[in-house]
Amino acid sequence: MTTSKLSQKFATFAERECRDSSPLYESLSLHISQDDELLELCNVARDGQPVPNLLFGAVHYLLMQGYDHPLTDYYPSIVRDAKPVTESLNVVEEIGQTRDVFHLSNNIQDKDLHLDEYVNGVKREQTIAETDGHGRWFRWLLKDEAVLT
Repeated sequence: MTTSKLSQKFATFAERECRDSSPLYESLSLHISQDDELLELCNVARDGQPVPNLLFGAVHYLLMQGYDHPLTDYYPSIVRDAKPVTESLNVVEEIGQTRDVFHLSNNIQDKDLHLDEYVNGVKREQTIAETDGHGRWFRWLLKDEAVLT
């Protein structure tokens, strides 16, 4: 696969899979899409393999095995107080101060389906389901309970 096609895969992954759910992977994907050396490294993946997922899975695995790298500080599954990548969720909170907002999110960090609601400026957070991390399947956590207030 050409580096141009790989670059597009990472840019698309950032936009479609990571935006609003994983600021870390969104940021890394956009950076990688512009880095020819990293794209060449990814060129060894077999045809049909999800290249961004393979790379991030390998990186996450190595970091969890104790490989010393500054990226470790950004993984909440590895360190207690992970460094923030962006402040995108603050925008949702700001909007929620002036109008009702329901923010449904599924992220790579914990794979759960989250519902944050802002009603009359008051925030309520719920974990409503477990998922595979991509929303292909759900196991609902709420039983006979109204999800929305």
